[in-house]
Amino acid sequence: MTSPAGSAVLAPNVDFVRFETDHPDMSDAEVQSVTLERIMSADIVFVTVPNGYIGRTTCYEIGRLVQARRPIFFSMMPEDLPILIAPAFIADAATVAREYKGRPAPTLFECGEDASSVTERRLTHA
Repeated sequence: MTSPAGSAVLAPNVDFVRFETDHPDMSDAEVQSVTLERIMSADIVFVTVPNGYIGRTTCYEIGRLVQARRPIFFSMMPEDLPILIAPAFIADAATVAREYKGRPAPTLFECGEDASSVTERRLTHA
C-alpha cells in the first residue's frame, strides 16, 4: 500500500501539501496523524526524492521512522536531510521491493560503523 494512494497534490507550493485523497474536513494535523500511522505500519518506507528535495514534513516523518528503527529507502540522496545515508539505501522502488520481498530490511544505522551510525544506534535504544 502506498500513502498517499497515488493521488494528485492539490496545491504544490504550500508548507503542508495535501492530496486529493485527503479528507477535506480534516485539519492538517489530523491528516498528518493519519499519514504517520500509515507510514509507521509499513514494512518498508520508500521516499521519493524529487531533485534532492524532501521538505520539512517528510524530514519529521523520517525522524520518527529512524527513532522507531523502521527501514527507509530513498529514490535519490536527499539534499535537505541532515543525517548520513549509506548508498545501500538509495535505490529504485522496484529494486527495494524485489530485494526485500518476504524478508526483513535493514535500517539506516544498522549497516554503518561511522560515528553517525554508532551515535544513532545509541539514540534509538534510549
